[in-house]
Amino acid sequence: MPTRLTRRGVGLRPVNDLYGDRVALVGNVNCGLFRTGTEEECTADIRRSLRDGMKRGTGYIFSTSNCVYTGMPLKGMI
Repeated sequence: MPTRLTRRGVGLRPVNDLYGDRVALVGNVNCGLFRTGTEEECTADIRRSLRDGMKRGTGYIFSTSNCVYTGMPLKGMI
């Protein structure tokens, strides 16, 4: 069954399914959670990103989906 990818909101899992054997994937940790989420929400999203990014055991670079904003508490990222 083909997977349709859109420009916005692309998750690691469908991209990994389609291209993970040919490219290294980067990011997808929701950086907005570091500012507004609880520690548990941050941890869950980090684990999801690692699980989906490393699904095939091939290239994955752990990173946020965007950037670290000025004033963002770094505690959630450590």
